[in-house]
Amino acid sequence: MASTQLVGDSGKVTLGGAVIAGVTSWSLDIVADTADSTSMGTGGWKDSLTSLLSWSGSCDINISVDDVTNVDATAAGVPIGTIGEVELYADGTGLLPATYSGTVIVTGYSVSSSIGSVITASVSFAGKGAVSGV
Repeated sequence: MASTQLVGDSGKVTLGGAVIAGVTSWSLDIVADTADSTSMGTGGWKDSLTSLLSWSGSCDINISVDDVTNVDATAAGVPIGTIGEVELYADGTGLLPATYSGTVIVTGYSVSSSIGSVITASVSFAGKGAVSGV
């Protein structure tokens, strides 16, 4: 039986309940740190235990004239250091339950501009505590 592939063209990102305008993509990374638990007699093989869990992510956005008010402006009103609840929707129509959410700190903001292209920005964030939806 053939499966239906999902398309990410109707996803969205919210921060503090407000939709971030102009999102073109988002990513979520969940990582498990490991602690070395190797002891003598392992035949030279390293052994590890799961340690701390963490998550982070980013979203890429197209910048519009409404987003830029001065040299220090950040896209969609998301200044670095902001702490808030982020929601990442794989499908903005609500047809899919694939939603990830959690508290984040906005850790970075970068802007890219080149001739013949839309000015874009990338906003990165680090999770505080657990992420839901996994």
